Amino acid sequence: MKIIHTADWHVGHELYGYDREEEFDYFFSQLSELLRAERPDALLVSGDVYDSYMPSTTAVRQLNNALLRLHDSSPETEIILTSGNHDSGPRLEAAAPPWLPHGVHLIGSLGPDPLRNRIEIEGKGVVMAIPFCYPANFPHADGDPLDRRQERFFQRIIEQLSRESLPTVLMAHLYVSGAALNGSRQPRDIVGGSDAMALGDITGGYDYLALGHIHRRQRLSARAYYSGSPLPISFDEPADHGVLLVDLEKGKEPRVDFRQMKTLRPLLTLPKEAAPFEEAIRELREMDPESYAYVRLHVLGDGSLPFDHLEQATKALEGKRGRYCTVKIESPQTDRLETKESRAITPEELVAMDPVTIVGKYLQDRGLAEEEREELLGLFRSIDALCEEEEIEI
Repeated sequence: MKIIHTADWHVGHELYGYDREEEFDYFFSQLSELLRAERPDALLVSGDVYDSYMPSTTAVRQLNNALLRLHDSSPETEIILTSGNHDSGPRLEAAAPPWLPHGVHLIGSLGPDPLRNRIEIEGKGVVMAIPFCYPANFPHADGDPLDRRQERFFQRIIEQLSRESLPTVLMAHLYVSGAALNGSRQPRDIVGGSDAMALGDITGGYDYLALGHIHRRQRLSARAYYSGSPLPISFDEPADHGVLLVDLEKGKEPRVDFRQMKTLRPLLTLPKEAAPFEEAIRELREMDPESYAYVRLHVLGDGSLPFDHLEQATKALEGKRGRYCTVKIESPQTDRLETKESRAITPEELVAMDPVTIVGKYLQDRGLAEEEREELLGLFRSIDALCEEEEIEI
C-alpha cells in the first residue's frame, strides 16, 4: 500500500493578522501534483485540519475546494482526515456524509467499538483513524482510571490491528514523549492539553504509525513518524516542511521518502544573531525587495524599544513585498527570550474572533512559550467543547 502522510494543515491560520489563504492554495496545488504523479492508495491527514474550533467560512470553502481538487487529481485515492486539538471533532464529522462518494472520510469522534474507526482500502490495506481526544473522552470500561483510559484504548486498537491480514496504518494526533519540539525547547509532559504517551505503550500491530500534533518532522522508530506541518505556523519551527510518501508491505519496515513543499512566504528572522535595534532595522532596509518573507526582528537589548519601532519597521519595508510581523528581544543579562506583538487588533477583528482565538492571542501577548500556550489552550478548548455540547455560551 502506498500512502501520503501529512498533518497539521491549520487551514484558516493567520500569522500576526496576515491572511494566508494564498499560501494554503500554493500548498494544495503542490500536493495535487504529487497525488497526480504518485497515485497513492490513501492520503492521510493526522489532525489539526483547521486552525480553529470555529473555522471561518473562507477556511471551510478553501478546504472544500482543496478536497475536490485532490480527489480530481487522483480519484482512486482514499482521503482520510481526522480532527486534532485545534478542530471541533463534531463539526468536522458533521460534514462527512456528502464526502463519502468522493472517497473522503472526515473522522472526528470515537466509539466503544474500534471497528468504527477502521477504514479498509480495498485490497491494499487498513487504516485505523484516531482523532484527538482528551483522556476523559476515550471510550472506556467502567472502573478504568482516568489516567489509563487513553493507553487502554490504544491497546484495544493494537489488538484489532494485529488480526488484520493486510498492511496496517494507525493514524493519531497525539504527543509521544521524547519527540523533539520546535527550536531548542525541551519536550514537556503535556502538549495541547493532552498527556504524553510513551511509544512503548502503542507499539505493535501496525506497519506504520502516522502521527500529527508536533510540527517538526521526525522519525521516532522504524515504523513511527511525525510528518510535521506543510506550512510553517511559527517562527521557531524548522525551515523544511512537506509530506511523507510511504510504501508499506505487511510485516516489513516501511519505506519513507520526504517530499518538501515550497513555501510561498518563508518566515525570516533578521538578523540571525541578536543585534541592537538600529542594526536590525538596517538589515530590514537592505532586505531583498522581491522577497515575500514574513519578517521577525531579532533585537539585543534590555526589553525596551524605541517608541516608534513599529513605524520604523513599516517604513523599512516600504516598496518591498515582505511583511513585518513582530520582534524577538534577547536580553544579554539573562538570555531570556521575549516576543512582543507589534500589531494592534481592531475592534472589528476582535468581534469576529471566536473565544479560543481570543484566549490564544491573550496568552501570546503574555509572552508565554508556544508549548505553554498550547497546554493552556488545550484546557480551554476542552471547556469550550463541553460548553458547546451543553449549549452554554462563553
